[in-house]
Amino acid sequence: MGRSEEIGRIGQSHHWVRGNVPLCSQCMVCGQQCGSQPKLCDYRCIWCQRTVHDDCMGGDLKTENCDLGEFRSLIIPSNYLWAVKQLKRSKNVDYMKLIASMGRNWTPLIVLANTRSGNNMGEVLVSEFKGLLNPLQVFDLSKTSPFKALQLCSILPPNSAKVLVCGGDGTVGWVLDAVDEMKIKGQENFIPQVAVLPLGTGNDLANTLGWGAGYAGEVPVEQILRNVMEADSTKLDRWKVQVTNKGYSLRKPKVMSMNNYFSVGPDALMALNFHTHREKTPSLFSSRLVNKAVYLFYGTKDCLVQECKDLDKKVELELDGEKISLPNLEGIVVLNIGYWGGGCRLWEGMGDEPYPLSSQTSIVTTKRFTGET
Repeated sequence: MGRSEEIGRIGQSHHWVRGNVPLCSQCMVCGQQCGSQPKLCDYRCIWCQRTVHDDCMGGDLKTENCDLGEFRSLIIPSNYLWAVKQLKRSKNVDYMKLIASMGRNWTPLIVLANTRSGNNMGEVLVSEFKGLLNPLQVFDLSKTSPFKALQLCSILPPNSAKVLVCGGDGTVGWVLDAVDEMKIKGQENFIPQVAVLPLGTGNDLANTLGWGAGYAGEVPVEQILRNVMEADSTKLDRWKVQVTNKGYSLRKPKVMSMNNYFSVGPDALMALNFHTHREKTPSLFSSRLVNKAVYLFYGTKDCLVQECKDLDKKVELELDGEKISLPNLEGIVVLNIGYWGGGCRLWEGMGDEPYPLSSQTSIVTTKRFTGET
């Protein structure tokens, strides 16, 4: 038997752990309730989440191959990672056979969680996702950069991976910038689809894509994974914004990516002040309500100080090479999505979608069915 055939036939065995059996779980052998005794008892497989009584645990179950349970299409099995490692050491192995052994419906999920977003639920979610998936496919963005985490896509089948971003609009933008970096490095075939679990304060992008205005733990993690599996795909326009100084300047133009909207004026000033404040004292921003109160404080302050007065006389705006005349306003907002300012629907009466500002630089993202909660 060749080395590639040997790797392709490797199965993932059950990994039984004693105790900590979920409530109302049933034994896969006798069908009776597990974990009902007031002591550490019964077994649970950390891959398929099935449970077995102590008395029902036989030798055949310890050696039986595990089908990975309900979320098999999202899990990256440890035997697959081991096989990839072996393939990199060998030169005469067919990588496509390994991919074929995982099945056509395999769409592995990479979870990227920002533990500092919004109501600070990131740490809880990281722990829960690690309990349902392979811990190696769940990343804490406070410890691992998005680009480094997305390198896992390069050892997965082309155009198969999905990414669940647990965070606010800023976190999603951070991840999409990492996706752009993958394109620059020639990894277009491994670009993942992106789903959003809104943990931030505003969550305008998640709201526009149908993932809701905010998540506070009201939906079980298992249902979130089901939503990702059943999600549709849609395209999101992304803009390149270039900021230059008027007249002659030695400074190079600053180029940024725009996903939601680009603003100059009070709105941008509030966001900057909020970001600076959170960087200095992250412990203060413990909930979404506190975050909104800080936004209110800086908004009230700007109404009194008016730092952005006569902004139209200081800024020129061009869209796709055309100069846009600005009215006598104190702020400029260029929108790319239907929601703005933490849930305001600015396109009511103008159709379900905003006017498409550009058809360039599109990125594929995921959208939940509108009928789900």
